[in-house]
Parts: sequence; C-alpha cells; structure tokens
Amino acid sequence: MNKEVQISVQSLGRKQLRLTPQLTRTCYFYKIGNHQTRNNLLHTVLLIDGSASMLPYLEDLKQIVHETIHQLNVSHKLSILLFGNEFEDDWLVNQEFIIDKDLLTEELHKRLEERCGDEWTVLSSALETTFAMLTKQKDKEEIQLIVVTDGHLYPSSHSIVVEQSRCYGWMLDLAKQHVMTHIVGIGTYNLNFLTWLATTSRTGDFYPYQNLKTYRTHFKQWKSSLKKGAHQEICLFNKDYFLMAQTLHLHQPKQLLTLPQLVVTFDETLKLEQQEVPASADEVSKEIEQHFKLAYGYYLIKQRQIDDASFLLQETELFPIIHQGYSINEISRSLAAINQARYTRQALRVQSFIPLSVFELIQMILDDSFSQLYYKNEARFPIKQDDGRVTFTAHDKLYFPIIQVRASTTKQNVTFTVKVEGVAKQNQTDLKLDCYIFRQYFFIEGGNLKLQTLACRLSPTLRKRFVALKLISGQLNHESEIDLIDLSRLKLTHFQCFSSDISQMMAQQLYELEQLTLRQQVLKTLISTNQSTFRLDKHQIDESINRIRSQYHVSPSGLFIPRVKSNALAKRDAYDESFTKWSIENFPKQSEWQRLYENIQQQVLMSQENPLQLLYTRLNETKKQRLILQNKIYLLRIQSQLCGQPIFYWDEVYEREVKKQGQHTYLTTGKMLTSKQKIGEIVVCENKYYIHSTT
Repeated sequence: MNKEVQISVQSLGRKQLRLTPQLTRTCYFYKIGNHQTRNNLLHTVLLIDGSASMLPYLEDLKQIVHETIHQLNVSHKLSILLFGNEFEDDWLVNQEFIIDKDLLTEELHKRLEERCGDEWTVLSSALETTFAMLTKQKDKEEIQLIVVTDGHLYPSSHSIVVEQSRCYGWMLDLAKQHVMTHIVGIGTYNLNFLTWLATTSRTGDFYPYQNLKTYRTHFKQWKSSLKKGAHQEICLFNKDYFLMAQTLHLHQPKQLLTLPQLVVTFDETLKLEQQEVPASADEVSKEIEQHFKLAYGYYLIKQRQIDDASFLLQETELFPIIHQGYSINEISRSLAAINQARYTRQALRVQSFIPLSVFELIQMILDDSFSQLYYKNEARFPIKQDDGRVTFTAHDKLYFPIIQVRASTTKQNVTFTVKVEGVAKQNQTDLKLDCYIFRQYFFIEGGNLKLQTLACRLSPTLRKRFVALKLISGQLNHESEIDLIDLSRLKLTHFQCFSSDISQMMAQQLYELEQLTLRQQVLKTLISTNQSTFRLDKHQIDESINRIRSQYHVSPSGLFIPRVKSNALAKRDAYDESFTKWSIENFPKQSEWQRLYENIQQQVLMSQENPLQLLYTRLNETKKQRLILQNKIYLLRIQSQLCGQPIFYWDEVYEREVKKQGQHTYLTTGKMLTSKQKIGEIVVCENKYYIHSTT
C-alpha cells in the first residue's frame, strides 16, 4: 500500500532478570523502527458503544469525543460511528476534515444524548461497517481505530459466544489491512473479552479509561506512533518474546508492522527475517529496564497474575498499588495506574496503602456496639419527596444516621438504610409537621466501592486504632462528634486463602440462618393469630393527633408515607448481572417449624407478659440476630467472589437452561449452575446464574 521503507534494528543490550519468583530469564532488548519516505494521511476512526449499559458513563463519552477532536489537525480525517442495535450503526462523522472543532463537539454531544440507550449491543456489526468503509478508500492513509466500550455484548439474533467470535474475526480482518486498533474500556468493563479482543491487533492494546488527562496522554502517543509508521511487515522467528507497546508475551513467530517499538526476546537473540541480531552490550539502561518492568507488570495483571506482577514491581513506586493483590473488580485501578506510568517519564507517586481492607473495617464497626455509622449528605439539592398534596423536605443536615447495613444475599452489593429527618408540608396551607423517611444508598454495588469516605461516631477503643492507622485525623469534630474515615487508601478486599475449616463453619451458619428465618415466620404467624384475642397496650395517642398526622400522610411512628408514588421511567434499559444464592438443601423445614412453634407457644403460656408484647419483642430480637448473621455470611461470600478464592469445594456441579418472560420485563438467565457439597450432615447448595434484562 505504501512505499518501501528501510528497516532499522538497534540492540539496547541484555540483562538477566527475575520475572517471577520461579522464573529468571536472560532478556535481550531491541528497538525496531524504520526510515520513512513519506507521511501519509492520518485517519482516526472512533467507535462508540451507545447501548443502555453505557448511559451511566455518558459524560465520559462526551469527554473522549471532545479530546479526540481537539487533538487532530485540520489535515487529519475523522470518522465517528455510534453502535448499539444490530445494523443500526450511525455515522456521526464520516471521513471528514475538522474545520470548526467547537461547533462539531457541541453537535456530537447532542447526538450522544439523543441516541445513547439502545437495547442491544452488537459490536461485530460496527466492525463490519468500519471494515467496509476503510477497504473502499483509495487514498493512502494511516488508520487508527479506537473502540470505546464496556465489552458487555447483547445480540438479539444470536448468542453472546457467536457475537464475540464475530468480533474477533473482524478484528483479524482489520489487522490484515494494517489498522492500528486500541480498545478503551469504560466503567465496569468485561476485562477478559476486551483484553482477548485487543490481542488480535498487531500494534494496539487494551486501555482502561481513567480520566481525561490519561486519555489525552494515550492519544498523543498513538498519534505519534502512527505518524512514524509505514505499512511494511517483517517477521520475527523467535519462539519466546515480548512486545512492549502491545504488552503481549508471544510464543510463536509473528508478522509485525515496522512501527517504532521495543521488543524483548528471552534466552536468545533476535531472529528477524533471515538475520540474527546479536546483543551490543551486557547491560541495559535503568530507564529501559524500568519501562520493561512496567509493561510486563501490566501484562501480568491483565492475566490476573497478581502475585507475579507484585514481585516484578516490588522495587518500583507502583508496588504499593498491587503488593497485596486487588480483588477482581479492582484490577482496573492497578491497570490504569501502571498504564499511566508507562506513558510518563517520571515515576508515579502513589499513597501508601493500609493493610486493613474495606470489608474488614465495616465488619469491625458492625461488631462494635458503641459505634454508629452516618451517611454524609453531599447532594447539591435538598432531599424532597412530593405526592401532590404533601411534600417532604429533609432538614438541612450534613449527616443522617444509618440504621441498617445489609449485605445482599445474591449479589455483590452492600446497602445502607438511612433515616432522613425532615418535615411534611401541606402544599395548600404551607403548614408543617416533623417526620422522617428512609432512603437506601449503595455502599458497595456490583463489587465496586461507591463511597470514598465513611462518617461514623466511634467508640474510644476503635477510634484510637483508626487514628493509629491514619485513617482519620486525631482532631475530632466536637460540634458533631463525627469522624470521617478515608476509604481511598484501603483496598476493597484482600486476596486470601481461607482456612480448611471455613466451609464447615459457613455450613453451620447457613443452617442457623435458616432456623432464624423460620423462627421469624413462626413469630409473625403467632402474632397474626393472637391479634384478635389479645390487645397490645401501646402508649395511647390522642385520636385527634392521629387525624392530624393522617392529613400530613405521616404514620403514628412519624414515618412519611406518600399517597401517590412516582411512575417508573418509560425509557428502555438493559443490564446483565450475576446472582449467587446459597441454601441448605436438606433443611427439615416442617419438623423445625413444629418444634419452634411449640417452643414459642410454651414461652407465651409461661410468661406473665402480654402475649402480643412478648411476641413482638421476640420478633425484633430475631430480626436483629438474623441480620447480624446474614451480614457475616454474605460479606464473606462477596469477598470470596471478589478475590476469586472459593469457600466451598463442590462434590457435584450441573447446569440447566433457564428462560423467563414477564409482562414488562424480558429476562434470560441462560445456564444456571447448581453446585452441592455435603459437610457433615448438612448439604450446602449454590445456584449461580446470569441474567440479561431489558425493561
């Protein structure tokens, strides 16, 4: 396609390096480049995922579009394709030279706001459309393709596996046309698929989107490499080598473009075409060695070889980021940090991390009966709730008490239930009444930490420990007596190997949880049957006060209960989630029910207390015990999933197809995996399934 270029190969020396605790290799460093005869036209093609799962990251997409446009010269061509539903790809810009950057940016931002939110995600269709456009070009162009996506594919006419295979095929075709491809991961991306897809490119790589500054740095590097490139291929005949620009460790000969790049061969010199290139020196510069460690550490983290990456980077300033190993959902942070360091000349400065994890910290606070959690209200607008006749407005407070922490039984979520105090105001009279509402906020959602600080009133013992760990300052806010714990220096969880008896302990706790759940049901049944016979002597409230409260839609306890609930958004959405449910398969529910029923009945008969009062007391005690035990079980289960270390070792695993269609929602869970393990006399069962939902 282009004029012939003269290939240049430069030896940078060799050095014996210990790559992992078990592996030491002699590394030969080379720089392969070319002497270019002409500069071709630069054409940037930007593929943007416009599906529903990208809506939370719309502002990031706008920033990427803005930065891409403003990094191009008037002599550079730009194409932008928005993809989502199959064969509904939209060329926002098609092979245009940029004249008015600000005007184009404003127009594209409007188009993104209007178009983002497609029900399906079909990347293969966009790659096919791009390939067809590029192969029709007659001009000599240097092409860089940037794919911005979270990698969660939702095809409507075929399976996800088929869709991923089609994407792989089109990426290979684009590579044959000398298209430099970069995959940019957004949000909670599918790391496995995106890194796998990036390996099809001869020059590009996978890049986690961190912020606008790092994207700008990457884009400048990509553009610089492309401008120096030329479409001539050379073949490396080595069987063990590492491409630093693409962070690829290869074990077979490969055709490469003669772009300027660094190649490291292991235990043998470079074999280029029919020529063997000897090493020029027995040492390499510290700068090259550091650059190699960063690139190879990045490769190891993509492979989830956390311990090996930690070992390789132990003498760098990046070591604190990964030396204890991130959870699976936190790998993107270390990828982003190391990737940023690869594009900067100065070493990255990072904070030292605390051995304590977020999960350990929250469990310590929950176990301390003298500590109280608070939710810091950082909203720009006051909390309001309006049902047409009455409006609730929260007090102008910075902190509201958290009355409950709950770990999800099936997802990787931890939520806070917050008691928000305020007033109910009649819209016609403007008269007000004190009351409160409950709000739920995510502390951890989908395995990702949602809060950077945690407000709490700590016991003296716990506060002293957190001050020593420098999680909080030694100065207490005496006005509120509330401390702010800095969570940014904590890992969400640590990689850990659970003890051999953990499965036995968990099985026993799951059995106890079933008992408490059943006890709660029995108590509710007894309360229901006794209400007509016994009357609960609660504190009497004047009937006139109750009538006044009802006018404000406030219950006797002070809870604001709106008469009209807001309608759900009509916009269609799509998401995928994984669910993991634990249970006891052989729990004797019927006999246990009878035992609990008779036991509680006997307690009621023998007590001098009002039967209803006694039952309500026992019910509240049971609810508290159940929540404490449930949190202990499922906080540990979430940690186990995040760090990829199992608690149970299943005796049998089988799968079945599950498909469900509702009135307003279409759900496809695909294959449900059911696993079982017998521990003593208890049979623990796990149902794991994945759900794709469009609403």
